[in-house]
Amino acid sequence: MHPILRLIALIQARKRSAQLYKLSRIFLGPDSYKEANNSIKSQQKRIIIANSTHGNPTITSGDLFIAEILRRQGHDILYAVCDSSLAACSMVESKKYLRFKPTLEVEKQLNCKSCNKRFGRDYFPVGFVHKSVEWGYLDEHEHEEINFFLDCWNRSGDLTRFRSIKVHEHSLAGLVRYYGQSIGMNEIINSEAHKRNYANFLKAACEVVVNWEKILVEKRPEIVVINHGLYVPQGPIADTCKKWGIKTSIWHYGYRKNTIVVSRGDTYHKTLLKEQSFKGCSLSQRKRDRVLKYLEGRKDGSADQISFAHKDSKAYRYNRKENEKYLYKCLVLTNVEWDAQCHYKNNVYANMREWLRAVYTLAQKRKDTLFIVRCHPAEVTGKRLASSMISDYLKQSLQALDNFLIIEATNKVSTYSLISHCDICIVYATKTAVEAVAMGKPVLVCGESCIRNKGLTVDLKCKESLFDSYNYALGLSVDIEGALSYAYHLYFEVMQDFDNIDPTYFLSPANIKLAEYIAWDR
Repeated sequence: MHPILRLIALIQARKRSAQLYKLSRIFLGPDSYKEANNSIKSQQKRIIIANSTHGNPTITSGDLFIAEILRRQGHDILYAVCDSSLAACSMVESKKYLRFKPTLEVEKQLNCKSCNKRFGRDYFPVGFVHKSVEWGYLDEHEHEEINFFLDCWNRSGDLTRFRSIKVHEHSLAGLVRYYGQSIGMNEIINSEAHKRNYANFLKAACEVVVNWEKILVEKRPEIVVINHGLYVPQGPIADTCKKWGIKTSIWHYGYRKNTIVVSRGDTYHKTLLKEQSFKGCSLSQRKRDRVLKYLEGRKDGSADQISFAHKDSKAYRYNRKENEKYLYKCLVLTNVEWDAQCHYKNNVYANMREWLRAVYTLAQKRKDTLFIVRCHPAEVTGKRLASSMISDYLKQSLQALDNFLIIEATNKVSTYSLISHCDICIVYATKTAVEAVAMGKPVLVCGESCIRNKGLTVDLKCKESLFDSYNYALGLSVDIEGALSYAYHLYFEVMQDFDNIDPTYFLSPANIKLAEYIAWDR
């Protein structure tokens, strides 16, 4: 390994260790077993916290926080830490070391130096002691089983399951995240470099399945808590638990400040699509005022802990008078194409690029409409930057059209200003669809947006109906009150409040409520 890369890895390790130590001060409050025991509503449960990205202080602090509120509710907590044996994981990214351009294998080694079980030994003694579960080593038979599976895929290309788990889905999501751009199986098969990297993710997914089947059999947990539920190793862990009938609580930080999203049995990216709890009830005036105030804050990210808006974006308003010649203006909202890419059963399009080509064809037919493609700002404002810009793809692969305007991710114009300016929105899967409907704009959903199937949007059913669905949506009357009701449900009910600033807040009403939900007690 290059000596400078070794130095970088050492610096990262020390930096992450310092961050984790700082975060651990949260957990140094007085132990409150007696107070906790007085409020326990159910029997003690054995719960495993499946921490798989220990070198990520943000995620690890969330895992440890959840572990502590569950422990103080009287549950038996086991903390599972990756043993650094995986061939690849969600911590690697191809653009992290741009100057050196290491292979995936070398970058994996760099990450493992700053993200391994040593942090468990360094971290837990600082006021936060739990029983740890280390991933077991694979025996010779298990290695042979995995290698045979990889050889079969290498020869035939068949996307078969490994021990009944859809490892290819998680491996592809992991590879797309690693590259920071969309990539299909055909591209993987036809490139030796892509194929080798994909094989590493596939091998890692299989290793996760084998390891976690042994952990579940040996430890017999009632619940496993997992972050995110996508990529490798999080996705295979969730599916392995599902196979063995183990309940899972899958968490992710919410957009709103001091909130966590907890879904059961699957990542929230999927559970939101099929949830039955939203009934579209009318809001009280207090709730209505609350959600309107929050939606206003989302325009500049002031109300959020996760925001991709450009700084001072509200000051950059869309105002192009030369476009007033068009009868209609349609805002096309994209996603970051690598983020949360997983298989949806009812996907109309194979990927976002295919969808954008279909919208381009629609623009060719609707000359009376100006189609404004707003590339997602998170391509350049997110923590993990996109390796390829969707605007570059559109400019390189499609001929220029007068009524097909591309606004790049680097453009600071407010997306909400664009929504106000337009008559209709077409989205793939962005949550901004919720705000668009709440602002009174008809929305055509072409991908798996969380607002789909809620009776508030026109939801595309097949590729052939795009033209007719667009025409229908253009004249649709929008249920603004229903949209505000769903916005409140999403941002104030699905995203649950928690208190994590003061150690004395561990047993606050919000945290007890959150712990009960994670433990399946309510």
